Amino acid sequence: MAKRLKGSDLGYSSQGTPDPETLAELKHTYRDAAIGRGLPPKVLQQYFRLLELEAKARWGDDKANSEAAQLAKELSPFLSFDAEDVDWSN
Repeated sequence: MAKRLKGSDLGYSSQGTPDPETLAELKHTYRDAAIGRGLPPKVLQQYFRLLELEAKARWGDDKANSEAAQLAKELSPFLSFDAEDVDWSN
């Protein structure tokens, strides 16, 4: 299967898979860019709901944490990428 992204598309110029900290930064940047490009209204509404649930989860709300995890999973195709789906060779 062809890789849908290149490391250079994500602003990564080194060779090989990035370390976990760099990968997290790249995913943050990717999410912010996806939001900046504009998301369908339903997806954007779900994203804002996710932010609310994450805030509640930080205060120990287990139900909110569970719901946030499920919603994050649903939103991941719009807001994130899998490292295995990236061609890191640039």
